[in-house]
Amino acid sequence: LLVTCGWIAWEATQRLLFRHVPVEASPWAFGVVLLSIVVDVSRSRALLRVAKKHRSQALEADALHFSTDVWSSCVVLVGLTLVKVGDWTGNHELFAKADALAALVVAGIVVFVSARMGKRAVDVLLDRSPLESLGSLRDAIAGVAGVEDVSWVRARESGQTMFVETSVRVGRNLPLEAGYGISREIEDAVRNVLPRSDVVVRLEPTRTGDEDLRERVAATAWAMGLQVHNVAVFEEQGRPSVEMHLEVDGETTLREAHEAADRLEAALHQDLPELGGVFVHIENDRGPAKTAQPGDRPKIVAFAREACHEHSGVRCTEVSIHETGWGVFVRLWCVFPAEMKVGEVHWTASRIEERIREAFPCVAQVSTHAEPDE
Repeated sequence: LLVTCGWIAWEATQRLLFRHVPVEASPWAFGVVLLSIVVDVSRSRALLRVAKKHRSQALEADALHFSTDVWSSCVVLVGLTLVKVGDWTGNHELFAKADALAALVVAGIVVFVSARMGKRAVDVLLDRSPLESLGSLRDAIAGVAGVEDVSWVRARESGQTMFVETSVRVGRNLPLEAGYGISREIEDAVRNVLPRSDVVVRLEPTRTGDEDLRERVAATAWAMGLQVHNVAVFEEQGRPSVEMHLEVDGETTLREAHEAADRLEAALHQDLPELGGVFVHIENDRGPAKTAQPGDRPKIVAFAREACHEHSGVRCTEVSIHETGWGVFVRLWCVFPAEMKVGEVHWTASRIEERIREAFPCVAQVSTHAEPDE
C-alpha cells in the first residue's frame, strides 16, 4: 500500500509540475466514486463494530482500510467536481490540477493512517503499556480499602485480553484472608476500568501508622523467622520497654538460642529507636506432634487417676483423650474439697498435669476441670 502511495505521489507531482494530462469528469466517474463511498462506509462500520467487540487488531486494520477508502473517495470526488467546474466555467488552466492535488492528499491520508496502525501493531509486539489506561488503573487500585500505596502497575494487550500486573503495599499484620480479600477487590477495580483483563496482584507487607508497639515487635520477629508470644509493653524510666517469650526448637543449644535472642534485641532497637529495655524469655516450642502408642490410652487413664489420688481429698471422675495435630490432649474431671482455696486447687491441678506430661511425652496438653465435692 505504501508503494502504491509513493507511485501516486510521484505521478501527481509529475502532472502538477512537468506535464499536462487531460482528465475527463464523466457521470460514470461520479457514480462509481459515490457507490464506492456507500459500500466502504457500510463495510467499515460493520468491521469496526466486530473489531471492538472481539478486540481484534486484524479486523480493526480492515475497518481502518475501508474508512481510509471513504476519505480517499471523498477527496477524489472533490477533485472531479473541481475539474467539472473548470469545464463549465472555461477555466481549464485553474482547475486542471485539482485531480493531481486530490491524488496527493489521498496518498498523504493513506500514509498517515498506515503509519498510525503500524505503530499500534509494533506497540503490541513490544508489550508497550497503554499509557492512557495506566493512570486510571493506578487511581482505581489506590481507592481499594486496605491499600496503603501502589508501587507499580503494568499492562499489556494480547488479542482480546489485557494483562495487568500490579504491586501494592498493605499492612504487614493483616491476616492472610484479609490480604486475599484485598486482592479480589483490586481485581474487580481493574476490571471496572478494563473489562477484559487478566489481573495478577502482588502484596507487599509494609508498616502502617496505626500499628501499636506489640504489633511492631511481633512483625520484626516474624521478619527474622522467629516466633514470639506473650508480648507485654510497659513504661520503664520514661521509655517503653517490652517483654516477650521467644520459641525455639527444644534441640537447640542455649548458645544458639541466646544468639537468636541477641539478634532479635538488636533488630528491635534498630527498627524501634524509641524502645528502652528488651527482656526475652527463651522457651522450647512444642516441636513435631507425637502420637500415642498402642496401649498408651489405658495407661494414661490409670496414671491420671493415680496422680489425682496422691493428693488428699482429690478424686478423678473422668478422663478423655484426644489425638490432635499438636499431639495428645488429655482432659481430667476432678473433685476437690469444697472448702479448698482456688489458689491451692490450681497448684494441685498443675502438679497433676505436670506429672502426666513427664510420664507420657506424647501428651502435649493436660487440662483439669475442678468440681467441689458434695
